[in-house]
Amino acid sequence: MKRPLTALALVLALGMSLSGCAEYTTTGVPSEETAAGEQVQEGSHSEATLEGTSWVLTSASGEAQAALDGFEVTASFLEGTMSGQAPVNRYSAEVEMAGPGELTVGPVAATKMAGPPEAMAAEAAYFELLAEVTGYAEQGESLQLLAGAEPVLTFGPDEAAGAAEEPATDPMGPDAAVVALAETLVGMPLSEAEAAVEEAGYTVRVLSVDGEGGPATSDFRTDRINLVVVDDEVTQATVG
Repeated sequence: MKRPLTALALVLALGMSLSGCAEYTTTGVPSEETAAGEQVQEGSHSEATLEGTSWVLTSASGEAQAALDGFEVTASFLEGTMSGQAPVNRYSAEVEMAGPGELTVGPVAATKMAGPPEAMAAEAAYFELLAEVTGYAEQGESLQLLAGAEPVLTFGPDEAAGAAEEPATDPMGPDAAVVALAETLVGMPLSEAEAAVEEAGYTVRVLSVDGEGGPATSDFRTDRINLVVVDDEVTQATVG
């Protein structure tokens, strides 16, 4: 009776060994299914994938493509923020990546420069598509921003920019840092807002207090924040 038990044990051991190697061929090379699974895992997305990268827009979906054709639009990702140059203005928005391949773009803050009607229309079309983004995918050297499963904006590497760095003053428009600072001033007492702007190294100008306008010139400055104040509280802060 011992021999049948020994044979049974050998059969069971062999079966367990084969089951553990079922995903590999007899040559020791992973099967197509296993290799595909490993490729998917290696291609998983994370916030670090976009962190420190810079891109230039190459195409857009629908009617936005015609509107944006001929305009250079850029996007850089740094410390949870997407920023760059739109057809007219510099822009900045917080981004959230809740999981692999997931991406949402918060409300866009932009400078207030005016441009030709076609440029302003192109900029509006770009910002509208950013609001639709729910995810992203990298296809070779391209970055696709997705609305559901459909790409709405496609970017290529911005070779001129290289890796995204801390924003510096841009002579063509305000950088993301001053735009972000302006957003934080709304709701502050005037004295605190002025102190915050001066501490950051920018210039502050009060455009109006309780509806009464102060002296203002029409020149545009990328390092100046303009304040509107009501009841000693900042109700509006713009760059220019």
